[in-house]
Amino acid sequence: MSRHRGREFWEQLCAEVDGGEASAEVARRHRVKVATLRWWRWRLGQPERAVAKQGAPVLLPVVVRDSAPARAGHVELLAGGVVLRFAVGTDIDYIARLAAELERAC
Repeated sequence: MSRHRGREFWEQLCAEVDGGEASAEVARRHRVKVATLRWWRWRLGQPERAVAKQGAPVLLPVVVRDSAPARAGHVELLAGGVVLRFAVGTDIDYIARLAAELERAC
């Protein structure tokens, strides 16, 4: 008969594995299936992995100043004293990479 183990139990086992112990050894010692332990490691680590795959979001400082309005259908980005103008709908990942490169270069 299987017994129900709560999230805290699995968090403890996952911490042991994260600490450097082999999954198989931790599973054997606690009398659980290795596959179940691996599933719980995946389940408990899912939010962190999603962020890691996408890359951590980068927040850039924004300064609002009085200026001439941008042309309709465009978004302006001030980077290193240069105004960059992008058409609405430009790939946001492209803009983010470009902004990161400009920030690094300045």
